[in-house]
Amino acid sequence: STLSSHTSASSSLLRRRLSSSPRNLSSFNDPKSVVLKPNEYGSTQSVVETGNAEPFDFVADPGTGNDDPSEWAYLFVHYHKTGNKISTGLKKLIPSAFDLLTPGGRLPQRRHDARTNCPSNLDIHMPVGAISVATGPNFFCDVRILVQALLFSATHFNKKVKIIHLVRNPFQLAVSNYNYHRQDPTPEDWVFEINPCGETAMLPSLDLLRPTFFNSGVMEEPIMYDEDFAILQKICHELYQSQPETASWNFYDHLRNLPPTQGLNLATMQMVGEMLRMANNIIKFNQLKQLDLQGRIQVRTISMSDFQNYPEETMFKLLSFMSLPPGRKERISHQYGEWMNRVKEEKTNNHVTTGNSNEEMLNDWLRGDEFWGRILGNIEKVVDAALMQQQLDS
Repeated sequence: STLSSHTSASSSLLRRRLSSSPRNLSSFNDPKSVVLKPNEYGSTQSVVETGNAEPFDFVADPGTGNDDPSEWAYLFVHYHKTGNKISTGLKKLIPSAFDLLTPGGRLPQRRHDARTNCPSNLDIHMPVGAISVATGPNFFCDVRILVQALLFSATHFNKKVKIIHLVRNPFQLAVSNYNYHRQDPTPEDWVFEINPCGETAMLPSLDLLRPTFFNSGVMEEPIMYDEDFAILQKICHELYQSQPETASWNFYDHLRNLPPTQGLNLATMQMVGEMLRMANNIIKFNQLKQLDLQGRIQVRTISMSDFQNYPEETMFKLLSFMSLPPGRKERISHQYGEWMNRVKEEKTNNHVTTGNSNEEMLNDWLRGDEFWGRILGNIEKVVDAALMQQQLDS
C-alpha cells in the first residue's frame, strides 16, 4: 500500500527500524507458550505456561485442508470512519456470492469483560465458517488470553481465525470524521445528543492502554503520556458550550458554526478514543504474530485509502487472503472497483467524504498543532509500520 507523502521521512526511519531489528515487540521479550492440558472434566482446555514449554502441536486439519474457507472463522475489524460500509457489505456479499460462508455475529462495540479485558463470548460471536464484524473492539487483554478467546471454545476445539484489520491514517480519519458529521443534514442523529466532554465510551482509560502504549515496539517514547488525557478534557471544556452564545448549542451546532479549526479540534477530541483503539489493536495483533500458533491465527492489515484508491486490486488481495476460489473472486473484485469509482465520481454516498476543498488546510493544521501533531503523529507511525510490515509479509 502507498503511504502519504507527508510521512516519507518517518516511513524511511520505520523501514530501517523494521529491517534492522527483530520483529518481536519490546513488551514481548519473554513469550509464553499456549498449551493444552486436561481440565477437571477430562476434556482439554487452553492454558498459559511460562518458561520453555513446548508450543501446542495443533491437530491436523481433517479432510479438506488448511485452505477450505468453511473451516475458518473470519473477523472484519474496523473503526468509525474506517470501513463500516465495506465490512457490513462484505459480510453479506461474500456468503451470497460463494455459498461457502454465512454471515456471522457482531462483537460488542467498545466493550469488554472486566475480568479479562477482552470482548465477551468471542466463540459465540465468531462461529467457524462465518464472517463476523467488530467495530472498535476492545482488545485490551493480555495477548495470551486473546489467543485462548479466539481459538478455543466448547464447540470448536481446533479453531482457526483470519482477521481482516481495516486501518486508516489518523490525520485523514480526523478530517473525514469532522466533515462527515457536520454535513447538512447530518448522517448521524447522536451528534444532537452527545456531550463530548462527558462521553466515556469512546475514550479508553489510561490503565487499559498503558501496556501497549508504553511498549509499542515502534517507538521508544509512549504513544501518549498520562497528562495527555487531562489535556483532552481541557480542549473539550475550552470549546464546548464555553461562551454565552454557545451555551445552548449541541455538539452538531458546534461542528456547524465554530471556525473550521476549532470545530475540527473538538471533533478530534471526541473521536480520538477510536484512533487509540486502532493503535492498541495493531500492536496487539502484532504480538499475536510473534506466537508460534502454526498459522491458526492470521491477520491482514489493509489501509482504507487502498480500498478507495485501488479498489479492485485491494479487494482481490482480500478475497485471496480469505482463500476464496477463483472465478467469482475476479468478478466480485471488478464489480467492487466499478462501484467505488462510481461512488467517487457521483458522490452518491455520504460516507465518502474525501475530496472536500478544506481537507488539505485542516490536515496541515492538525500536523502543525503541538498536541495533535504529536499524538496523531505517533498513531500514524504505528499504522505505517503495520502497513509496511504487511508488505514485507505478503
